[in-house]
Amino acid sequence: MQFLFGVWCGGDGVCLGVGDTPQDGGAVVVLRANGQIGPVQPVPDAFVLYDIECAPGGGCIAVGRGLGGGVVVEVTRAGAPGPVRPVPGTTELFDVACPTPTTCLATGHLRQWPPTLSYPVSTPLYVVINDGQPTLVRDMPRGTGRAIGIDCPTATTCLAIGSSGAVVLTNADGNWTASLRRSSNPSGSGHPTDAISCGSATTCYATAAAFIQRPDGYLGVPGMVPVSSDGVVGPVQALADQSGNSYDISCVYWRSCSVVGSLNLGGGGLIVDVFRGTPTLTRWPGYQFLGVSCVGPSSCGVVGASGAGPVFLWHGSVPA
Repeated sequence: MQFLFGVWCGGDGVCLGVGDTPQDGGAVVVLRANGQIGPVQPVPDAFVLYDIECAPGGGCIAVGRGLGGGVVVEVTRAGAPGPVRPVPGTTELFDVACPTPTTCLATGHLRQWPPTLSYPVSTPLYVVINDGQPTLVRDMPRGTGRAIGIDCPTATTCLAIGSSGAVVLTNADGNWTASLRRSSNPSGSGHPTDAISCGSATTCYATAAAFIQRPDGYLGVPGMVPVSSDGVVGPVQALADQSGNSYDISCVYWRSCSVVGSLNLGGGGLIVDVFRGTPTLTRWPGYQFLGVSCVGPSSCGVVGASGAGPVFLWHGSVPA
């Protein structure tokens, strides 16, 4: 494989990773906390797979990009991918969450070049997936911004995070609707970015760009931000004092989360464990971490890339 972008881990420390290969094809691989890496399973009809999620008591869904746009791929818990299912009306799908054994929701966008403009316009959207089949594509509410991450605190509510705030997706009798709650963070404090994870039915946390004021201006550092189940975005918290990015987050229980990303200027990979608001930071020189999935506090599978290729490591205690 070339990059590992997304990961899902079970309580036994067996994980499924997704990414791409040097041959421009998507791939799925089984990853184990003890360091064992299973064979790569190519998905040639997908250019790249960005994320994977396994439904509670059900199978797994991977999402990404293929020849005609966004794609959905069913994956067994043993890591065997099924056929690629294109999603018309999408360009890419970035993230996926499964609130029930048979229903998943994915976020993505449609990238178009209006004839009157010299640059493309991206429309954020969400896709409802039932029994592995994409059944509905809808635009996010106007003003959402760049929406990427999604997670579901309950079986009938999901939250998608965007640079402008949180989109609350609600299921009423099988009909999903979306409403935007704009972030009220003060100008200059920061904003949500790429990912969101719900450790309880009431509280979620999203990755963020936090801004630290310096004499010469503001410095953008990795951060996180609380998001309530009704979409209220709380204050941004800085997780480091060095320029960098937070790319993914995984929360277990109420206020126990792990954030991964990278630091600029040769700072390497970044893992931040946050317990009740207190961050503990670990640096990994030479790495860039892109995905994380935790099975307990500070017990997580982490994926990404280095100069030597894809990276998988187990952070914290290995499940027995």
